[in-house]
Amino acid sequence: MEADRQAAIVVKGGLYWIGALLGASLLLWHAPASVAAASVSYEDIAPILLQHCYECHNAERHEYGLNLSTYEAITKDYGEHDIVVPGAPDASDLYLVVMHTKEPHMPPNGPRLSDENLALLHEWIAGGLVRQERPVAEVMETLTPDESLSETQVEPLAEAPIPSKAWLFLGRFHVVVLHLPIGVLIFAFLLELDGVIRQRKLGPRPEVGPLLMFGAAFALITAVLGLLLSGDPLYDPSRLFWRKWTGVAAALAAGSAALLRPSWLARGRVAYWLSLCTAMICLVIAAHLGGSLTHGSSYLTRYLPDWLGAMRGRAPTSVVEPAAGPVGD
Repeated sequence: MEADRQAAIVVKGGLYWIGALLGASLLLWHAPASVAAASVSYEDIAPILLQHCYECHNAERHEYGLNLSTYEAITKDYGEHDIVVPGAPDASDLYLVVMHTKEPHMPPNGPRLSDENLALLHEWIAGGLVRQERPVAEVMETLTPDESLSETQVEPLAEAPIPSKAWLFLGRFHVVVLHLPIGVLIFAFLLELDGVIRQRKLGPRPEVGPLLMFGAAFALITAVLGLLLSGDPLYDPSRLFWRKWTGVAAALAAGSAALLRPSWLARGRVAYWLSLCTAMICLVIAAHLGGSLTHGSSYLTRYLPDWLGAMRGRAPTSVVEPAAGPVGD
C-alpha cells in the first residue's frame, strides 16, 4: 500500500510539472508573435491594398460587393463572408485569397503578393486590426509613381449576380457530401472490373448495382449543391466553369450507368461501360479541379523534391513561408 501511495505521489507530481512546462512553453511561443503583430497598423497595410486592390474594390467600383478603400469598409460586417477576423488570419477571407489558399485568387491577373506584404497583412490581422494613424488620402500621396494605379493594371472581372442566402446556405453542404459519392463510385467501378477480370469464377458482381444507384444519387445531390455554391460571389465564375460542369457530367454519367447496368447483364454492354468509364474520367477531372480551386493549382506539387522540381524548371521551395498560417474553412 505504501509503495502504491508513493508511486501515486510521483505520478501526480510529474503531471503537475509537465503541465507547468507546457503552459510556459505556450506562453513563450505566442508572446513574441503577439508583440510583433501589435506593431503593424492599417497605415502599413493601406499602401498594399491601394496598389493591388483599390482599382477593383473602391467606393464606386466594388467587385464582389467588396470595398477595400477605407478601414471602415474593410472591417464592416459582410454577413456570412469573414473578410477580416480580428486575431484570426486563417479565418479571414482577405488573407486567404491573397495567399492563394482560397478562391478567387487575388490579384486576379498577376503574381501573388510578396512574402513581406503577406507577412504584414498576417500580422495586422493577428494583432487585432490596429487602426490607421493617417487618412487614406494622405497615405496615397506617399506612393511613388511606379506604384500609381492605371486602368490597364488590372483587368476587370465580370460582375457576378449574388444569389439568396438560403441557396448559399444549402450550397455550403456541398463539401459535406462531396467525398461520399466519389468513394462509393470508385469502389463500385473497381468491383465491376474485378468481376470482369475473373468472370469465369464470379461473373458480374451483384453488389455493384446497389452501390452504383447509391453513388449516383449522392453524386446528383452533390452536383446540385455545387451549382448552388458556385453562386457565391467570392468565387470567380471564369475559374468555376470546368469544375462545375465536369462534376455535373460525372453525376449524369453515373446515373446513366446505374440505369443501364440491368440491360448490360442482358445485352447493352457497350453503352453501360461507356457511361461508367465516362463517369470515372469526369470524376477524376472534377476532383482535381476542385482541389486546385480550393488549395491552388500547385498544391500537390508545392513540396516536390528539388530534383523533380528541377526537371520541371522550378526553383527549390522552402517548407515554411514567413506569412503562412493554418488554412481555415
